[in-house]
Amino acid sequence: MLFVKIIMIVLGILLFAVDIYLFIVSLEFRSSKCCKCKGYLQNQRHLKNKKVHRGRYRDPVIWKDYLEFSYVYRVENKEYTIDYHKNGKYGDIPNIVTVHYRKNKPENAYIPNLTFLAEPLLCGLLFPFWVFLIVCGIMV
Repeated sequence: MLFVKIIMIVLGILLFAVDIYLFIVSLEFRSSKCCKCKGYLQNQRHLKNKKVHRGRYRDPVIWKDYLEFSYVYRVENKEYTIDYHKNGKYGDIPNIVTVHYRKNKPENAYIPNLTFLAEPLLCGLLFPFWVFLIVCGIMV
């Protein structure tokens, strides 16, 4: 039983450390540590009836209109690209957008209302797991 306690607490602490890292990365996108620039539509590709896999154990979904696109933006004479996809047709996305990027890592960027940051979402999803593991490890 002591072995199970130790494993649960260690796993909880590891998830806590990952969660803290994701939280710090999420804070890097605050307005004081974030810059903006213009991004330009580089290419887009429209596919009809695209089969989209939503996970290993879930059945795929057919999207009637599937749009793959990429935006290019320049920071200090270096080009970066944001690749993304969404359900839509040609003309659903603008040619010029505002890109938000981190000052110290310009390759980490997102486009408001078009793409999203995974770090804040993952940070919120991990929180109950590490709390559960640590509490159960202490209580068992």
